[in-house]
Amino acid sequence: MNLEKLIERITEDDLENDMKFLATFLDMITIRKIILYAGGTSCYFTQPDYYKTKILQRDVEKRIKSGEKLSNMDAKLLAKEYGLSKLIVSRKIKEVSSSN
Repeated sequence: MNLEKLIERITEDDLENDMKFLATFLDMITIRKIILYAGGTSCYFTQPDYYKTKILQRDVEKRIKSGEKLSNMDAKLLAKEYGLSKLIVSRKIKEVSSSN
């Protein structure tokens, strides 16, 4: 029996702990694809907070491209909106503005 046919026969009862956890969010078709293509590797899922600065950067870039002036971007308000410190927001605005 080839590997793909074998993997098609995997049920939720066959899964180990981490894969059982993922199966609570994903269907078995997706779980089988993960096993087929990423089986044997370890995968790290980044904390959600990591994405705050990425989203902030994208939003600031978008605002600058739409013509908004830097002086109109209140770091204190943005910090509150994104759940970041004012210092981090100020640095990100400066970084984005210097790259555009």
